[in-house]
Amino acid sequence: MATQPVDAQLRKTGIGVVGDVPWGTHFFMFYETKQDLLDTLVPYFKAGLETGELCLWLVSEPLTEEEARNALRQAVPEFGRYVADRSIEILGGRRFYVSGDNLDLQRAIRTWAEKTASALTRGYAGLRVSASTAWLERKDWNAFSDYESELNNSIRNWRMTDLCQWLWEEFQVSIARQTLSRELRTLGYRKLTARPRHHAQAEGAIEHFKKAFPPSWQKSHGRRVSSLAR
Repeated sequence: MATQPVDAQLRKTGIGVVGDVPWGTHFFMFYETKQDLLDTLVPYFKAGLETGELCLWLVSEPLTEEEARNALRQAVPEFGRYVADRSIEILGGRRFYVSGDNLDLQRAIRTWAEKTASALTRGYAGLRVSASTAWLERKDWNAFSDYESELNNSIRNWRMTDLCQWLWEEFQVSIARQTLSRELRTLGYRKLTARPRHHAQAEGAIEHFKKAFPPSWQKSHGRRVSSLAR
C-alpha cells in the first residue's frame, strides 16, 4: 500500500478527553444512544472541517444521514459551503464495506488509501473518518478483525485519523479494563489505553488529562473513547 508524507503535527480531535492526536491514529468509542454519537462526532467533525481536513462520516442506526447533517448544520458555521465543495461526505456505513450481499473489506482498504491521497491532491491537510459498525453481524467479526489489523498497519503511513464507533451492548462485557481489553484483542487490537500517546506529548499532559476528565464520563457507560495501540 502506498505511503504518504506524514509529519509529527498533532491534529485537534474536538473531543475534550482525547485531546490532540498524530496522523495515523485509529481509535474508537463505545456508545449506547444516538445522543452519545452526536455528542462525540459533531465536535470531532467540526474540528476537522475547521482545520482543513477532508471529512467522511459513515453512519448506521440509530443515527440517520439526515440527522447527522442537521446536527452539523447547527454546530458548524457555513456548513452549507463545506457540503457544496465536498469537504464532508455523510454516507450509509454498510454500503461502504459491502458489494452486493458480501463483505468486500479489501475494497474498503483501497478506498481509504485513495481518499487520503485525493484529499492531499485537493489541498486538504488529510482525511478524517468515523465509521459505524452497528450493521456488522457476529458471523463477520473474524473477517472484520483481519480488516482492522490490516488497517492498523496501513493507517500509520497515511494522513488520516479514524474514529470507529462500537455499540456497547454488542460486547455484553463488564466495564473492567482487563475484560474489555481481552474482548478487543479478539477484534485484532493489541492494547487498550485511555488516550493516544505521542512522542511529543507535553510533560504532565497525562495528569492534566486525568484532572480534566468530566465526572459524567467517569460514571456513565456511554461515550467511552479510547485509543487503539498498534
